[in-house]
Amino acid sequence: MPHSDGGAPGRRIPDDVRDAISAFSNVSRVDLINYLSKSGEVTVGKIIRDTAIPRPTLGRLLRELEELRVITGDIPIGDERRGKAVYYSLDRERTEALYAAWHAFALGRD
Repeated sequence: MPHSDGGAPGRRIPDDVRDAISAFSNVSRVDLINYLSKSGEVTVGKIIRDTAIPRPTLGRLLRELEELRVITGDIPIGDERRGKAVYYSLDRERTEALYAAWHAFALGRD
């Protein structure tokens, strides 16, 4: 019988696997990761023009991915960003590490 964390009995899901599930379990987040992987550093305005993601939705997606450290902004979280253009980019190393952790866990290779 599965435990409340969804794992097999006695098997704890590692934090990096949980982060991977959070990052990759939503189509909009995956689309944004894919866009950033091809675009380099971009501002919110450019993302909106290129993707047609509504600003409120984009803000939420960026915040979620930034908290998971999948993307970075050139002005760190917690610094005053109001009125400033923040350039976002994909942290490829972190993204690849999360994918590798999820893949190994899902296939029982962890």
